[in-house]
Amino acid sequence: MIDVLWLAGTFNPNGEGISDDFLKHLDPKRFRYRYIPYPADYGRDMSYGASLAEGRLALDRAVRECPGAVMIGGYSQGAAIAGNYAANWSNPRKVIGCALIADPLRDGLQTTIGPNPGGYGIGGARRINTIPTFRVAAWGDPITSLPAGNYLRTVADFSEFMGRDVNAWAVNVLSKVVKGQVQPWWRWSNRRDWAEAGRWLRGYTNDGRHTSAYVLEGLTKQLAEAVNRDMR
Repeated sequence: MIDVLWLAGTFNPNGEGISDDFLKHLDPKRFRYRYIPYPADYGRDMSYGASLAEGRLALDRAVRECPGAVMIGGYSQGAAIAGNYAANWSNPRKVIGCALIADPLRDGLQTTIGPNPGGYGIGGARRINTIPTFRVAAWGDPITSLPAGNYLRTVADFSEFMGRDVNAWAVNVLSKVVKGQVQPWWRWSNRRDWAEAGRWLRGYTNDGRHTSAYVLEGLTKQLAEAVNRDMR
């Protein structure tokens, strides 16, 4: 039996419809899953950056407490945590796989289950070459499929440490600017993407491209079927 350690999306640490739909399609004879509790916050009581750090610690504890092989994964903020963990994991006999839905750090050049919508995560691109990784990304989802020249990237860059500690937030933003760590969406080579920010924002706020699209278009089910078939 393979333990699946799963991190749900922002503001929903105990699960939401997208994660639930993926997990219910896993083969119960081979996989048992549980949600890993973590803050899943984004500026309400804790900054996104702090929530990621807490989530990583919680995932690491869960991995080390499991007696056998585990698969890790998550949706949205949870995918950022699980993907970062997978990218830095060095023991493939313990963590044997990773499944990511709507990863905010998806590298658009790496393989997806189903159609690859192009673009990459709103927070940048992170490669995972350490363990088998299964990904789904919906077209039009600005969190995981955003074109390089879309200025919504600035939202991710500048809101990572948004929260009650305004000084820490300001220091983080200034540091990114000074160190050149802001995503350069304004490059002339990206100019064809500049006019599309409104449409991508509507995809997030009104059209369900980051939420219901994953279930309605069968992406969560396809992801589970790929894991059932290929994860050994």
